[in-house]
Amino acid sequence: INQRENPGNAFGLDHVPVRITSGDGVFDVDCTCSIFGTYSFKIVDAIAFYKNFVGNIAKPYYSDPIVSLINSYIMTSVQTAIANLFANGTRPSGMVGYVESLAAQLCDITTEQLGKERGLALISCGIDKFTLSGNDLHLLQEIERDKVLTDPSMAAATLVGAVADAIQTIAYDAE
Repeated sequence: INQRENPGNAFGLDHVPVRITSGDGVFDVDCTCSIFGTYSFKIVDAIAFYKNFVGNIAKPYYSDPIVSLINSYIMTSVQTAIANLFANGTRPSGMVGYVESLAAQLCDITTEQLGKERGLALISCGIDKFTLSGNDLHLLQEIERDKVLTDPSMAAATLVGAVADAIQTIAYDAE
């Protein structure tokens, strides 16, 4: 059994449902995000791997079934890790700051599930893309902007700016 690290395995998931709430309870929105990346794995317990996964085989055994199994576990882990991230109050604009933490959680959760039973471990996990859908991001930006306007001084400043823009537009149209 080859126990070397097997790198370059891709994973990806579109339309992961996430719940985003503000810390002050102003909004609670269901959104979707996408996440794509790569990982490497290793057989860390050859006996468990042989007994519980491959068994007696007559031909060479390639990594495709292993990658397929790990991808299934990663897809489940992704949803758990992202839910944990947003449950802790992470703002969408702060998602990029948690990519390393999210990758580490994916490795830990997946290895915990596959390690003892199947003898597999994720060695590394990298996230190439982690974004909210465009419509959801736009909605959250509007909610944040509207939240700012609940402050009377900010609302007045916005109104003054809008009036100034309107006067300029009328002046340009009159020329």
